[in-house]
Amino acid sequence: MTIYKVQRDIKYIRNDDIFSTIIDGEAIMMSINNGHYYGVTEIAGDIWEWLKTPHSCQELCQHLQTEYEIDQENCEDDVGSFMYQLLQNNLINEANK
Repeated sequence: MTIYKVQRDIKYIRNDDIFSTIIDGEAIMMSINNGHYYGVTEIAGDIWEWLKTPHSCQELCQHLQTEYEIDQENCEDDVGSFMYQLLQNNLINEANK
């Protein structure tokens, strides 16, 4: 199944060229390559933290469903959309690629 052009079972990891920190529960990321800053909310910040190591959208949803009250369908849609945005901005890559 494809979610916003992101495969559920493919593992993704942070791009090594992205600097990030967590401030008041929000992740702040900076891309050296494109000179942009990105800020995300607590749940997206959790996803960003988990992406220090390779994870698939499916695995991320499993994490989120244990941490937050969110149903599977909405989780998959939201995570897929967020991961697609991360890919489009070159903040993550497919792991082992």
